[in-house]
Order: sequence, then structure tokens, then C-alpha cells
Amino acid sequence: MWDIAKILIGFALGLLIPFTIRSLTRYFLGPKLTVKFDADEVPAGEGMTSAPAYFGRVRLENATPTVARECRGYLVKIQEVGGAGPYRTLLDETFQLIWSYDDKRDSLDLPRGPTPTIDVVTYHQGASTFGACFRSSEGGILQPTKFDGLFPSVGIYRFTVLVTGNDVDPVTRVFEVNYDGHNWPPTGAVILAK
Repeated sequence: MWDIAKILIGFALGLLIPFTIRSLTRYFLGPKLTVKFDADEVPAGEGMTSAPAYFGRVRLENATPTVARECRGYLVKIQEVGGAGPYRTLLDETFQLIWSYDDKRDSLDLPRGPTPTIDVVTYHQGASTFGACFRSSEGGILQPTKFDGLFPSVGIYRFTVLVTGNDVDPVTRVFEVNYDGHNWPPTGAVILAK
């Protein structure tokens, strides 16, 4: 009887110990991502006919020496902040966001040090509204015109961004942006609690 119990206990420990060690290693030594809102200007270059573009971006940073593998960013919700009433949800779907300066890249390995950015929204000088920077499920870039009318010209918007990676704890941040329809960066861009 005791022999069967010893075998079962040994089998259970054989399954649990590797899982526990991996979980503890990931918790104490695994990558830890931080996500911050960033409002960048990309000026019109020489010979370009379009106006300067401005971007609402999230900046990622890995705070540990362990490389964060295959990181991706997603926009999971957009809300318009009303007066005293509830938020009006404009988008409640998951769209993969685009890496700034490298729209061909699907994911990114992030070592400690570099702080790459992911585009969330774009605004062109003189435009009355801004557009989203999404990637389709097939990997192509969705044109912002596909979402025309998603954003009215002025208002306070709340963006929920999720950043994930292999063996990385997902990070969700909510950014609230007060957009007046003319100026970028917007006034009052704040990071809210999770």
C-alpha cells in the first residue's frame, strides 16, 4: 500500500517541481515590461508633399537583463469620455498595433536598454481628426480611412493598450488623451491605473 502511495507522491512531485521552478524563475528573473504614453512628431521630410505627422505612441522598456521575446502590442478598447455620464465605447475589439519606424515587423525581441515605440494613433497637421494605426489579422497595415468616423474631431479619449510576449506577464495600460482638434501633442495626456 505504501509503495503505491510513494509512487504517486513521486509522480506528482515530478510534475509539480519543474512547473514551480519555471514559475519562480519567471517571476524573479523573467522580463518585466513597462509601458508609457509618448506623443512624437515626425516632421515632413525634404521633398515630401504631406504635412508633418504626429503620433500617439506607447514606449516599451524591459527593466530586467532577460530578453523579452516576441513582444506585441494590441489596442483592446477605445472609449470617449463623456461629461458626468458613462464612457461611450467606440471600439471593443483587439487590433494588433504597428511598431514605429518598422511596419513590416510583427513582433520584437526586447533586451534591456532600447525603448522602442508602438504607434497607436496618428494625426496629420491640418486634419480635423486622427486615425488608428492597426495591423490586420493577416499582417497587413489597415489604412486609417477604414476607421473614418471612429474619432470625432475633439474630445477626451481613453485607450486601453495590452502588451504581451513569450514568458512575459501581459501589461495593460489605459491612457486618457484630451484632444482639442488642433494641437498635438494633446493637452492632458495622462496614464491611468490598470
